[in-house]
Amino acid sequence: MISLADLASGLRRVAAASLPAALLACADVPTYSGRVVVDLNRTACGAATLTPVLADSAWTATLTPDVNGVYSFASDTLPTGLYVFSLDSAHRLPMVVRTGRGQKVCGTVRKWESLTMSDSETSATFAAELLRIRLAVACDSALTSAPLTTAEGRRRVADSLSVIRDSVRMMADLLLAGLADSSLAALPLMGLPAVYADDADNDILLRRVTALSLSMPECKALALRRDFLSRVSRLNALRAEFQSGRAAPDFVFITEAGDSISSSVLPAKSFALVFWPDSASTPAKSAARVGQLASGGVKVFVEAADAKVPLPAKNAVRGRFARLDARPDLLLFRPVTLLCGKDGTVERLTFDN
Repeated sequence: MISLADLASGLRRVAAASLPAALLACADVPTYSGRVVVDLNRTACGAATLTPVLADSAWTATLTPDVNGVYSFASDTLPTGLYVFSLDSAHRLPMVVRTGRGQKVCGTVRKWESLTMSDSETSATFAAELLRIRLAVACDSALTSAPLTTAEGRRRVADSLSVIRDSVRMMADLLLAGLADSSLAALPLMGLPAVYADDADNDILLRRVTALSLSMPECKALALRRDFLSRVSRLNALRAEFQSGRAAPDFVFITEAGDSISSSVLPAKSFALVFWPDSASTPAKSAARVGQLASGGVKVFVEAADAKVPLPAKNAVRGRFARLDARPDLLLFRPVTLLCGKDGTVERLTFDN
């Protein structure tokens, strides 16, 4: 198994590779506008590929080196975005290419981890790639460091994985701190496997992806990622608002018959607020849950997209919530059941999707 000392040493090398200033070995940025140069100093002679990461349609360009082992392409013909320059599966260089901006990468195939970049964003994306490789190697080693057939072995492996990911997270946080919210270099860092979570790290991820989406409104992939993280943010807010023990929400419910029921006049008994999609999308377990609650004496208020899902004859009523602050978010994640106790507090929030 890779040791923590080895991992720390590797992380220090990653940090050195991510320095924002142009390093001496690659300081001579092309003076001609819009040219990206990868100078491998005669150590590569085969074709390389250039592939966009955020493009709506898949394409790959083939690059051939000159006699000096130098690959180049024009950035003024490419949209701003993340790209991967690749010789093979072991030699991948993620790059941030901005339309019309030149940059230079220098090094050799033999010392790939020591590549230097004149562009700070490309430097950060390469640091993220090195972190990804080291994370994968360290996790593979940890998984074989103890037998998974015993409780003690599983505990040791889990502890090792936790330490490894915490170490990588610390370095990723440091690298992110040096990048603007709108920097594309943040994407490969935030995408490190099992390092950042969509729910636990939602504030960080949503802020940066929103900034990127605003700076690149034509990029559908960023818009989709932003919208997904926004939904997770709303889900987090619901879970916080309706965690067990919190006060039950105030509401006004209008029944199909036109009667108005306010939470303020309900007797001191358990009740449930239920939000269903249409009958075709409502799982059987959702309907079964309502039946169980109603048969147990719980008053159930159901808002559904149609009236085709049958309700129990007793203690369940169909209609619409005319006043409920969280209604838009609850409808977004339906089928949802919010169970509240006799004491006026939340007992359980359940999502069936």
